[in-house]
Amino acid sequence: MNEIEIINYIRSMFRNKNIKLDDDVAYLPNRLALKVDMLVGSTDVPPGMTFFQIGKKAVAAAISDFGVKGVRPIYGMFSFAFPRSLSDRNIRDLIDGTKFAAEKYGFRLVGGDVNESQDLAVDCILLGKYKRQVTRGGAKAGDIIYATGEFGLTKAGLDHLLLHQPLGKRVRKLALREVYNVEPPFKFAVQAIESGRVNSSMDSSDGLAFTLNEMASLSNKSFIIDSLPISNYIYEMLSQYNRNVFNDVMFGGEEYQMILTVNEADAPFIESLAKKTRTVIHKIGYVTEGEPKVFFKNRDQTLQVIPKLGWINLESRVK
Repeated sequence: MNEIEIINYIRSMFRNKNIKLDDDVAYLPNRLALKVDMLVGSTDVPPGMTFFQIGKKAVAAAISDFGVKGVRPIYGMFSFAFPRSLSDRNIRDLIDGTKFAAEKYGFRLVGGDVNESQDLAVDCILLGKYKRQVTRGGAKAGDIIYATGEFGLTKAGLDHLLLHQPLGKRVRKLALREVYNVEPPFKFAVQAIESGRVNSSMDSSDGLAFTLNEMASLSNKSFIIDSLPISNYIYEMLSQYNRNVFNDVMFGGEEYQMILTVNEADAPFIESLAKKTRTVIHKIGYVTEGEPKVFFKNRDQTLQVIPKLGWINLESRVK
């Protein structure tokens, strides 16, 4: 079983009439929300990442999901499993990274656990408050689809580190910055949700194609993508190294960005908020009635189906 199959089995075994098990966070009564996210050394830590950066990433992964659901964290807990091979300095640096992130995103540590294992593992558990619920499946026909951040760099950086694929100095610096310094657009995301103008949203860390397909399926709508969330400057730099930039953008994963849909009338507000919060944002398509799939509109106006592929644990990574 892969990650998705295991999750679906768990959902079938633990049914809850009042709380959905198919979204980024668990919305609870009294405007509270819960989130848990696990970082594992062998699958989530690329070569060259410092232990301080590992600690920050463990928090940022959970914060990314809170942000796209409009949840502000209040309290947090950590479970750490450390291999004996780690030095005291390694462990302190990792914990310092989690503390730095906790202070940055404004939550207090109220407990946790420490254990020993063969592989590094960090669980981040967050409790927060929200003003408005937004699901993955609320997209409406006529909505504009937006993506924050620059896609493509993370996959290029990971391919450079893991597969030793060449990158020039400029693009390597940009790509490794995206890989090592996980910075979800938390401020923009929460304010966008709280504004009441977002109809659906999701964190993109499993890959853009996977995220868009998940949202289209749960919304029972067609998502038409007519532009990639990547600047011309970065597109041209990646193209110089014979990369399939389309695949880098669509099937990478690990971006921790926000995918959202909004009514066309609310698009100016969203774009203004992005400028105010200094968030890179791209208008990438629109929502229509039709088959719940994702289509890319080519230059000749033909539609190409985008498969639901991305970063799935316990399964071969998309190349």
